[in-house]
Amino acid sequence: MKTTKKISVVIPAYNEENWIEKPLDSLKKQKYEEEYEIIVVDNGSDDNTREIAERYDTRVVTEPEDGVSQARQTGFKAARYPIIASTDADTIVPPNWLQTINKTFQDPDVVGTYGSCTFYDSSSYQNLLAKYGFSGFLRINSLVGKPLFIGFNMAVSKEAFDDTRGFDSEIKSAEDVDLSQRVKDEGKIVYNKHLTVKT
Repeated sequence: MKTTKKISVVIPAYNEENWIEKPLDSLKKQKYEEEYEIIVVDNGSDDNTREIAERYDTRVVTEPEDGVSQARQTGFKAARYPIIASTDADTIVPPNWLQTINKTFQDPDVVGTYGSCTFYDSSSYQNLLAKYGFSGFLRINSLVGKPLFIGFNMAVSKEAFDDTRGFDSEIKSAEDVDLSQRVKDEGKIVYNKHLTVKT
């Protein structure tokens, strides 16, 4: 794909009034001076998720069909920019998240990237497992040609997403992993150890 600096960020959300401010606040603190948009997909919430999201500079789209696969698909289809990033409604992204994503995509062969996580509500032991165990698992899979997109910390080129028809809405879980197995045939998917979020 052609190098670009414009990024769309998609956040699926169902009854996330207690959490949705976390990703939105962190996205507003990005050290990224280029153009980006935030899309919150209201997946039929009956709490104040939508109202809270609308207080931010976001686009809120509605997906009445229940399920994160369909919500992600709707959000990605609504994206306007050539790179589409994804995170979750209870996740905090670091200030350099968009910078790191953009830097990875400066390689024209890259069609996707993803990273690991730590937990802001867990013990030190659990975070050590995440830091070394989970991240190691992701990196090994990448090295053997089996990249694993993680919905709360990933980005894909819109072109590759469209070419593979995106998320399979029939899948109720692991829709992100399924997508990565199809997108990898479109180009290079990079595991980036510097792309770590708190969830």
